[in-house]
Amino acid sequence: FSIETSDENATLVVSYIGFATKEVAINGQTTIQVTLIEDAAGLDEVVVIGYGKVKKSDLTGSVAQIGSEEVTAFPATNIMQAMQGRAAGVQVNQSTGAPGAGVSVRIRGSNSVQGNNEPLYVIDGFPYSGSPTNLNNSDIESIEVLKDASATAIYGSRGANGVVMITTKQGRSGVTKVDYESSYTVQKLRSKLDLLNGREYALLANIQAENDDIDPYFSQEEINSFGEGFDWQDFVFREAPITSHALSVNGGNEKTRFSLGGSVFGQQGIVSGSDYNRYSFRINLEHELSNKVRINWSNSLSYLNTKRQDSGGGARGTSLIGAAISAAPISSPFNDDGSYRVLANEYPFVAPDIVNPINFLNEQSTEIKANIVLSNVAVVYNPIADLTVRISGGIENRDERNDTYVGLGFFNSNGRAQVSTNQSRSLLSENTINYEKIFNDKHRISALAGFTYQDFINTSLAASGTGFLDDVFET
Repeated sequence: FSIETSDENATLVVSYIGFATKEVAINGQTTIQVTLIEDAAGLDEVVVIGYGKVKKSDLTGSVAQIGSEEVTAFPATNIMQAMQGRAAGVQVNQSTGAPGAGVSVRIRGSNSVQGNNEPLYVIDGFPYSGSPTNLNNSDIESIEVLKDASATAIYGSRGANGVVMITTKQGRSGVTKVDYESSYTVQKLRSKLDLLNGREYALLANIQAENDDIDPYFSQEEINSFGEGFDWQDFVFREAPITSHALSVNGGNEKTRFSLGGSVFGQQGIVSGSDYNRYSFRINLEHELSNKVRINWSNSLSYLNTKRQDSGGGARGTSLIGAAISAAPISSPFNDDGSYRVLANEYPFVAPDIVNPINFLNEQSTEIKANIVLSNVAVVYNPIADLTVRISGGIENRDERNDTYVGLGFFNSNGRAQVSTNQSRSLLSENTINYEKIFNDKHRISALAGFTYQDFINTSLAASGTGFLDDVFET
């Protein structure tokens, strides 16, 4: 093949899967021969697939691996966002720009027109029922994305959309190691919409009046008095910091190994009144009872708190964002007595259903709280060489509460409150027998048999009320 370049001193970088990357200086050469050397270290890396691990050199299915360094290479809200651009064939999209908003992952596109297209997430061997937004990025050891049928077949129909294997950090023998990571970033609008100021808006209103063959709305003196007017965007949008703190402790001896991790993550939204906070704790323990029996225990606790502002809706001022860019700069949010100004009634040329953005921000709120527990324990027994018996059980429990409140001060409101709770629980029992034998360092035989039982229970309750006398008992 041929490559054209205008720089005779450029460097040619040649790479291929399973081989070491090589850089060759062109130095004016027109014909270059390159010989790549097999990357034995890369082929010896272990990849997690289904209920086992294999070397890359023995891997036949389509699997993408993302290491811990890649997961923490840049600040990300959750591990799904950290996967973005890191694995071929994996598409990651966030539903909205709100803090804590849902993230969709597509592996090799969508498989169903109406059904669920999300992959199956498996955390330390536990098939997770939702998206692992509760995990801290610094706790991740590796992520394997199983993409084709041969790699996902062991999970049956649950793996039809692909499988994401997540392995958290495990303890290691040796000196206890303490790591602390911290980051601070700021989000802001790249630029505000360049809208009319007060004087320009009033002039435009008078032009409309002239076209309608009616008297002008404003005198020249009034137009001059408006000046720059009121900037609604400054009240609705803000600079929003993101902070992250993570502490981990790893260590152990020949018999017992441990890994502890705790983190605090906070993200304010660019839209005022929205934010997302996550507190998580993780512990992984491994203890060898004898040279044939060992116990593994992994446990994670998470608390999520999300405050949202409804930024969806119409563009003519019926939503928060729509009102921020549609409200007249010659208006202000409050009347002289401190009450909220009804923008729709102020001038005849404004949208009849426009809302006051400040009224929208202050008089309604949505808060979502979630407690998530994921615990898994396994007993591993090696009765003879090359034979492994694994018996494990685990539980995933999620308690969530959603509170929405609209105060009496909201436009045309007599007060409204809605509370919904949801508890989902999953119990897992998994038992496998694995035999693996290597003959003459060339031939490998592997056999796996097992039984898995997983039970799901979901309970939800919702209540709502309207017509409040006051806002004293909002909480």
